[in-house]
Amino acid sequence: IAEADNNDGRHDIALEATSALAADLRTALPAQASLLVLSLCGLSFALAKFERKQESFAALQEAVAVGEQHLGLLHKETLRALGLLSNTHMHFGENDHALTVGEITVQRARQVYGAQRPHTALVGSERWYAAALVKRGRPADAEPLARQVVVDQQLLDGGMSLRVVQAMAVHS
Repeated sequence: IAEADNNDGRHDIALEATSALAADLRTALPAQASLLVLSLCGLSFALAKFERKQESFAALQEAVAVGEQHLGLLHKETLRALGLLSNTHMHFGENDHALTVGEITVQRARQVYGAQRPHTALVGSERWYAAALVKRGRPADAEPLARQVVVDQQLLDGGMSLRVVQAMAVHS
């Protein structure tokens, strides 16, 4: 529900819901680690929409730490949290950090999902990394990666979708 609220622009409601959910889920570790990572990612997104930079980063750093400790370095939720951390660095204009975190995320995702192309965790990681490359003034490096992301996203979605359009926007 909080994710839907974030997607619909009701970030205040999502912020309240994800904050309460994260507090509850922290008491249920390690059993609820995956859900805690997801709720912290949603919390970070809502905080970023209110330009609450430090809190947004703190939520994502906790999400990554929980994911790495309880799910593993290569778990899809850990990778998603890392990718969102890269994206959040871009949101706040920290493009060097975005590129560094994006590269780590892609390396890990390729280690696990590279032979399973297309895979949602790999496509998301590569999309964020390509965007970070563009932000750092390296569009030529981003272009082949962004093109592969578009192809993979079309395969995953069965044709044109919002995610495909978002992937196309990375290199246009």
